[in-house]
Amino acid sequence: MKKIIACLTIFVCCLCAHYCAKADSIVVVSQDYAEALQNPWFGADVAGTYTEGEVIDALAFENGWISFNSDNGAAYMPVESVAVIQAEGLVCQDIAYLLDEPTPFGQVTRTAGMGEVMNIIGYYGDYYAVDIGGETLYAHRRDVLGTLLSYLGEYGPTPMVLNLDIAGQQYAAADVQFVDYAPNRDMIVTNTTDGLNIRTSPSAEAEVLLCVPNGNYLQVLEYGTDWHYVSYAGVTGFVSNKYTEYTGDGDYFALMENAVPLGAFSTLGSQAIDYAKQFIGTRYVYGGTSLTKGVDCSGFVYSVFKYIGVNLNRSARDQFKNGTAISKSELQTGDLVFFATGGGRTISHVGIYIGDGEFIHSSSSNKRGIVISNLNDSYYVRTYANACRVLN
Repeated sequence: MKKIIACLTIFVCCLCAHYCAKADSIVVVSQDYAEALQNPWFGADVAGTYTEGEVIDALAFENGWISFNSDNGAAYMPVESVAVIQAEGLVCQDIAYLLDEPTPFGQVTRTAGMGEVMNIIGYYGDYYAVDIGGETLYAHRRDVLGTLLSYLGEYGPTPMVLNLDIAGQQYAAADVQFVDYAPNRDMIVTNTTDGLNIRTSPSAEAEVLLCVPNGNYLQVLEYGTDWHYVSYAGVTGFVSNKYTEYTGDGDYFALMENAVPLGAFSTLGSQAIDYAKQFIGTRYVYGGTSLTKGVDCSGFVYSVFKYIGVNLNRSARDQFKNGTAISKSELQTGDLVFFATGGGRTISHVGIYIGDGEFIHSSSSNKRGIVISNLNDSYYVRTYANACRVLN
């Protein structure tokens, strides 16, 4: 998909003013050559030909085919031949909150009502990016429906860092699980490794109604000096304020398991490496992206960088296009290193540079999986192809 990333940026930014007045679906041809057909089936007469990067205003999408008006009349193209850069989205809730950032902590800038149609230009985590008159806002994905939305690419700030105000630490967006939007509610979060007991009365001797795991949020019904009267999962009772922290107005959210605060790392590069090392030993699985169940080389890199809020392409060859090419002597922690393991110069393998000549990767050799190797090993000296920097 040559030039697609550039096309996305150019068309979303430069043509925005033309399309923001109404909701449209816009696609860009993603193949070197694509045929538009007069009917939505293969073998139909050709209505026209298109080359990579050409923009098409899609009228509808059905059964895997995009319909649009060509110079020769109605035309159809399989969705696999295009990249969707804007899709029509329909609000399916009574109210959809449009936030200034794709996180539970985004400020509500405006709202949209049931049935309102919006221009969706991508997604980021649990949110859709909405173009409103050139301004990008974010709506929760549960609030919007559309036939082409699943074909949109990722769109959002990179890197994404959230201040959760939990012990003064910051966490990557991937560590935050959004639970529910709850404006104007005072919340407290448990702060004990063993869980927090909700009791029938404000006493350590009182009967325990429920134990709330660490990291969960409680609605405060009444504040007290030593005990708070709270509600959690339909249970009301008293909790000791020794194990709670005030969070102010906000949303329900929780940290994902094994969340690591960003403050523990000096740079994004070292953060990526420290996170990646946790999964050494995970088996190699072709096409896999699970850091615990199985992952291939590019899936490993993709998942590690997604954790720190950096969106990369999925294949090793395309991940090289995400960065700026650098020489071997310029390698720094967090840079990507590429190899041509099949001979020639075609990229077929990727890893993350650690430092001191070492890199971490998911190796298919004897199904070793995630391991640390050295660039000076004869095999990697022979197959080394290139390197790039995606973290600036």
